[in-house]
Amino acid sequence: MSGILERQKSPINFNDTLRTLQDAIFSRLNCHNVGRIIEFDPTTQTCTVELMVLKQFNEQTFAAAPITQVPLVILGGGGGHITMPNPVGTICILLFMDRNIDNFLETGEAYSPSTSRMHDFTDAIALTTFKTLANPLTDYDEKAVTIINEEILKEAQSKSFIKVYGNLVQLHSQTTTEDGTAGATISINDKVSISNSKQNFTSLIGAFLTACENIAVDPNTGILTPASKQAFTDLKEQFEELLG
Repeated sequence: MSGILERQKSPINFNDTLRTLQDAIFSRLNCHNVGRIIEFDPTTQTCTVELMVLKQFNEQTFAAAPITQVPLVILGGGGGHITMPNPVGTICILLFMDRNIDNFLETGEAYSPSTSRMHDFTDAIALTTFKTLANPLTDYDEKAVTIINEEILKEAQSKSFIKVYGNLVQLHSQTTTEDGTAGATISINDKVSISNSKQNFTSLIGAFLTACENIAVDPNTGILTPASKQAFTDLKEQFEELLG
């Protein structure tokens, strides 16, 4: 027996055991995650979401399967709601509910879960959106409540926004192409101001009144002189450029 080494049993460390148990539970617990919407059904307001976090197993990295039929959170209350354009491509927060929500989604009423599943991928809802350091909002206005909509069509970028300040409401729309930028701004304070990069509504009204004061007609025919007619033609084009 002298040749056999006797092994000493190491005492069980209670804290290490709890930590191992905690890690095992947390590794299987779905709480919140980051996803990207890859499909959206506007009829049911549900979407398909791909997880942005990659899974690791045996030192290999795998992308999890997309989660389907995820309800999209829509900001609203009572009969009022705020809807957004097609959210495909939008980053979202996935919230995994504590219990099975199938029956609630069917009825919208108090319910009993139909299964015992908890914190499951199947019971996710999507909340949009938040920005990353790679694509933050530009020109963030810290003094206004802002609603922005941007769209790129045929290499032209259109951007419209409404800004609500404490003493001013501003509506702005512009389109940027390779040829330049065109747009219009309406500001509502004690007075209303409407303008774009070329025209100003107040100035056009002033020019219109001046043209009216300077109306000249041919004494023989009673028809506007060419100069007066041209003045009104120019004003018409300028009003159309501003107001469409």
